[in-house]
Amino acid sequence: MDNWAVFVARVALICQLILRVLMPKKASYHLLSVDEKTGIQALERIRAEIWMCPGKPTRVEREYKRHGTTSLMAAIELKSGKVAHYRIHPTRKEDDF
Repeated sequence: MDNWAVFVARVALICQLILRVLMPKKASYHLLSVDEKTGIQALERIRAEIWMCPGKPTRVEREYKRHGTTSLMAAIELKSGKVAHYRIHPTRKEDDF
């Protein structure tokens, strides 16, 4: 941000909203935190795991097949910590948000 004072004021407002919604019986609104995770690789193991035996750990083959990438967007209700909504997209575009 170009203006530090504006940035500080916005951060203070966000902190007040979060603190108020977390106080018991204070908030008369729901506060959601929305975030995205882009570029999640969809991978498939080529061979099954070799299960462990006495004295031998489970072995996982390092080779995998790629199935492209996907994007996850999620909204969490801050008071309960529960996921209010999520969406998985094959791509990430501005209209998706």
